[in-house]
Amino acid sequence: MSTLLRSLVALLVVAGLGVACATAQKPSEATSTIEVISEADAGAPGSPLVPLATAQGFALMMPPGAEPRSQTVKIPAGDVQVSSWSATDESGVNYSVTTADYPPALVSKSSADVFLSEARQSVLQQLPNAKVVSEETVALQGYPGTTYVVQSDRGEVRGRHYLVGNRLYTMLVVYNPAIGAPHAGAFFDSLQFINPPPPIARPPAGAPADAGT
Repeated sequence: MSTLLRSLVALLVVAGLGVACATAQKPSEATSTIEVISEADAGAPGSPLVPLATAQGFALMMPPGAEPRSQTVKIPAGDVQVSSWSATDESGVNYSVTTADYPPALVSKSSADVFLSEARQSVLQQLPNAKVVSEETVALQGYPGTTYVVQSDRGEVRGRHYLVGNRLYTMLVVYNPAIGAPHAGAFFDSLQFINPPPPIARPPAGAPADAGT
C-alpha cells in the first residue's frame, strides 16, 4: 500500500476511534457491579440498540443519540467522503461506525487484504500498549472484512472493518473490560448493506502493493 493510501486509512479510521475513546470509560472508572444482561433485557435502560436513521446505504443498530459527522478530505486522486456516528450507552460502552468513500481508482491499487490490514493497524497505533488478543477474517454479503479484539491502556476495543466497493466501513466498540460490552455482538451483527456496489477489480490477496500513488 502506498504511503498516501496508508495515511488516508489512518486518518479516517482514527476519526471514529477518537470519538469513541473520548467518551468511553477509563478502567479506573469501573464499578464493582457487573450486570449480566440477557437477550430478553435488550430494551432495559443502558442497553438498548435502536435502528440508526441514515440514508448512507446501510442499516445498523446503535444506542440512541448517534448524530452524523461528515467531512470531505481532498486528495490528488479526488475527494474522500467521510461520515461517522457515535453513541455511548448508560454503562459507558461507546459504539461508533465510520464510512469512508475513496476514489475507486485509488482503492483498486491495493488488495482488499492489504487495505483491511492497514485499517486494523491504524487503530492499534492510536491505542497505548495495544495488544491484539484475537483476530479473524469475516465476510458480509460477499464483501471481505476483518474483526479483532484489542487490549490497551484505554480499555478494550472490539473492531471490525469491511471493504465494500470503494467504501471502508469501520465499526468500533470501546469499553472497560471490568464492565464488558454485552451488546457488541448484536451491534456488529446488525450491519446490513443496502444496494451495495459491485466489488472493485484489484490485485489478488498477497499481491505487492502499488507504490506509485
